[in-house]
Amino acid sequence: MAQLFKRKEITYFTEWARHESHKPLIIRGARQVSKSTLVRQFADASGFSLLEFAPEDAQYSMPVGRVEYFYLGPLPFEDFILALGHEELVQYLQPLSLDNICGHSLPKPIHEKCLSLLKQYWIVGGLPEAIASYVQLGDFMEVSRVLHSIVATYRDGFNKYSHDSARSEKCSS
Repeated sequence: MAQLFKRKEITYFTEWARHESHKPLIIRGARQVSKSTLVRQFADASGFSLLEFAPEDAQYSMPVGRVEYFYLGPLPFEDFILALGHEELVQYLQPLSLDNICGHSLPKPIHEKCLSLLKQYWIVGGLPEAIASYVQLGDFMEVSRVLHSIVATYRDGFNKYSHDSARSEKCSS
C-alpha cells in the first residue's frame, strides 16, 4: 500500500537541512515505521539526492560527535487523525493547552469525536501499513490481518537482528 501520510517528523528534517553545518543524520526506529519512505518523501520534496545503506554488521560504531541520531516511531495520534482526513479537528485542538482540555472546555460533540477517534487509534495503532489499510478499507479485520503479518515479520527477524552472543547462547542451551 503506497499511501503517504503527513508526519510531524518531516519538520525536524527540514530544520536539520536548514543548518549549514549539519551532521549526517542517522535515522533509527523499529521496522515498519516508514523510515525509508519518510526520508525518500523528504528528499523528493527538498530536491536532495540520497545515499542509502544499511550496515550488515549490527556491531558497527559511529564516531562520537560526528553524526546526529533521530528516532522515528509509529505515527502519533495527531498524525492518525490527519490520515483520516480530519485536518480541521487537528487545527482546532493544536492551540489548546492541557488545562483547557482538562477543564472541560471542549464542546461535547468535539469531545465525543476525539474519543471515537482515540478508540480507533487504540485498535489500529500507529504503524503506517495498518493505518493505510484502515484509511482505505475502514475494516478492523483487515487491520488485524496487517498487524498479524507485521508481528510475524518481527518474529522472523529476531534471529536475523539479534546479537551474535544472544544467538550463540540460544544455540548452546
